[in-house]
Amino acid sequence: MPQNEGMRFEWTDQEHAPESLQTVKVRDFVKNVWSIRGSLDTPEGREAFDRLCEDVGKDEFDEGFRQGETEAYQWAFEEIVSPENPDLNLVSATIDLLYILQGRVGEDGSRAAHAVKEPLQRFIESPRANYLLSIQAKETIRQESLFLEDEALDHTLPIRGGKRLFKFGDRLFECAEDDGVRVNAVINGDESDVERERELREISSLRSVAIRDLLTDSDQALSDTDIEKQVVLFQDIFLQPYILRGIEADFAHLSSDDRFNDTFNQQRVESRSKSYLKIHELSTQELFYLIRFLMTKSQREVTERLKPFAEKFGQDGLRTFLSTGDDLSFGEDILDVSERMPEDSVRALFAKYAEIVDAAQSSAAYLVDNFPAGAASIISEEKITRQLLSKGKELLARYEKGDVPEKIPEELDNIKADILLFGAALKTAGEHEQIKFEDVKGTEIASLQTKEIPPADREAMIALFKQIRENDKYSPEHLAALEQGFREALEKNIGRFYVAKYNGTVLAFVRFEDLPNGNVYAGSFTASQDVRGSTIGSALIEEAFMRENADRTLEAVVFSGNPRLMEYHTKVLGHEILRDKTLKIGDATYFKMIRRPQGATKSLAA
Repeated sequence: MPQNEGMRFEWTDQEHAPESLQTVKVRDFVKNVWSIRGSLDTPEGREAFDRLCEDVGKDEFDEGFRQGETEAYQWAFEEIVSPENPDLNLVSATIDLLYILQGRVGEDGSRAAHAVKEPLQRFIESPRANYLLSIQAKETIRQESLFLEDEALDHTLPIRGGKRLFKFGDRLFECAEDDGVRVNAVINGDESDVERERELREISSLRSVAIRDLLTDSDQALSDTDIEKQVVLFQDIFLQPYILRGIEADFAHLSSDDRFNDTFNQQRVESRSKSYLKIHELSTQELFYLIRFLMTKSQREVTERLKPFAEKFGQDGLRTFLSTGDDLSFGEDILDVSERMPEDSVRALFAKYAEIVDAAQSSAAYLVDNFPAGAASIISEEKITRQLLSKGKELLARYEKGDVPEKIPEELDNIKADILLFGAALKTAGEHEQIKFEDVKGTEIASLQTKEIPPADREAMIALFKQIRENDKYSPEHLAALEQGFREALEKNIGRFYVAKYNGTVLAFVRFEDLPNGNVYAGSFTASQDVRGSTIGSALIEEAFMRENADRTLEAVVFSGNPRLMEYHTKVLGHEILRDKTLKIGDATYFKMIRRPQGATKSLAA
């Protein structure tokens, strides 16, 4: 507690002191002014006050306090909770000021409480309060004008209704009374053990209560999905220095020569392979999964399996492992993959997954930079992130199931994280009709005579055509016949193509050929799996069909063994299937289709 040295107070209880020097100054300033409140009108008091203002570096404090004590408290309170100051630890100084005001008695107490009533109300209703206080704690303060007692710092605090406020770091949470008792018991545990650090007891308290049961909002336990919606609720908790030190303590036994840097922004674990586990660079969700994994696994399990894994694959491996989220058994599968596949292939796989994760985490900035103005406010960043992470898990699952091609690095190189991000964003944007494919920066739909297609694009189109049909599980004979026909069309420069690109990469195309009967044939429709489900396919078809099918009948064929594709052609594209007219391609039977002329032609976008 503060000690009186003449007319000055010093905050000596350093285990409760906040991390920020600015916070320490504001906190000490308020307490020191409180200590000389009765002598501000004397020469000695003014001299002491001037020294305090000099220490804190705010000359304007002088005028603020000279206007009167009540106004001074209001000014100081507003200064502490200023929205312009991003320091999360200032909430501690705010709570301390409430302690001071509550400690006053009689008329002075009423005056002081009245002085901060309006700024307190503004603070509670501000976005800053939403960040620093759980909803239930905020509502408790609003309804009951809760002022906490000084001795309750960093303990669970009894409130009405069988609930308790829990001050964890610099944030208030509400938890059930039983949990509060357990947490309090651990924090204030065996004081005879002089080597037990307070921060380690705080880590133990976090582990003694299930995370989702402890961190509650409006009486509802938070699920993993809620993490994506309320990242702000977890960030100030998981990024507390003592939390990170607790996590790193669990990683200390990964290698006998691991070294830890005590500086918060440079904390890292260096393994014998000289790769780094940068705990502080993990996302909030990854930290959540890491803490939960360490809570549920024994040290032996972590040591025997995670030790060689972490030493081999470093940060990319750790992030891949943490991507498994709720599916702990899938996490075991990731370890299995790392042990049975060649190390170079595993590194390439984990590096690719890390690219996808980075793309997911940059979706907000991507929307601002590449989509029309205002799009970021209506497109769900959460959905984009979820789709991308799902793509990443599909990639991991494929290799976990043993589907391991000989040239993994080569295949992974064809997976572009930026294309996946574009596809996920475009798919989500498709829910909003006012956002079109062509509105996105870097997109284009070009109409080209086949002879005009550059060699590099031809190779990309052949590879994409083959890849998509291989995934459709066609028979070898069927696939070979399709590929041969497509190659011949390119080699003999037959017809024309409509090609959709993003930043120069071919993502979709469709081929048209004039027929002797005056009709036009449409075929070879192909769209990258990376953009499946987005509006790129419909945008391409709309542009091409408006031009080719305006005043001429469109002919096409459809594989009789694919009922879903036939349904798409009839219900979505408006084709009529002529089942009495068939065609053999390889060993597969195709039905002929027609689409009647659709009317006036619109010009292709330049």
